[in-house]
Amino acid sequence: MRIAREQALVNLYEDERLADMPDGALRPGGLGLTRELIRLSGLAPGSSVLDVGCGFGRSAGFLASVGYDVTGIDISEKLIKQASERFPEVRFSTADAAKMPFEASRFDAVIFECVLSLIDTHSALREARRVLRPGGVLLVSDVFSGIDGHRAEAKYFLEPSDFNGQLVNLDFEVSAAEDRTGVLRDFYAQLIMSTGSADSILRCDERAAIKRIKPRYLLMTCHRVTGETVADDLPQSRLVTQSR
Repeated sequence: MRIAREQALVNLYEDERLADMPDGALRPGGLGLTRELIRLSGLAPGSSVLDVGCGFGRSAGFLASVGYDVTGIDISEKLIKQASERFPEVRFSTADAAKMPFEASRFDAVIFECVLSLIDTHSALREARRVLRPGGVLLVSDVFSGIDGHRAEAKYFLEPSDFNGQLVNLDFEVSAAEDRTGVLRDFYAQLIMSTGSADSILRCDERAAIKRIKPRYLLMTCHRVTGETVADDLPQSRLVTQSR
């Protein structure tokens, strides 16, 4: 079921009608929130940045234009081809977030913009930690459930306690967080105007669940605390959970 849904999302991201979305980006807040993430992180120009799930390459191109050394990856060959044509100054490659084709400690920062809620979060975070240098920065903007315990109802929202627990187990420390929930309403309105429907993002049952989980859209920056290796066989069931 999840594989079918992820393929449907890939098809949606490849939809050329999304060019009508602000910044051509299928995520709440567009480049405005990308700028805010960079502000929160304090990341110095010239730093090496990996954009995971880069799509058409809008954020990667923007980051390169303001002085960062950017690499972008996406699972869609079509999107990577388009990104490479639009932003030749950026290195792009087709790759899975759970199996990043880079050596350890390669990047100063890894950015996920509305991506972690749609994929295997634990595997992607583990890979992000591996390719980040010690002290490197993890930048996240994504949709979270406002109440814990509703993961079964709304599978494509991050749960705060579970997400924080994964960060703890992977030796990430949250350095800044901001609530930007107001961008969600605008995003769904823009999606409907561009594609004619929000059905490709939310099924009817998920719309009902939204009323119960009270979704929030958060910006978060975290630092990789240590240079120690995290055991590859740490099971999901051992993840620490914390309340926000």
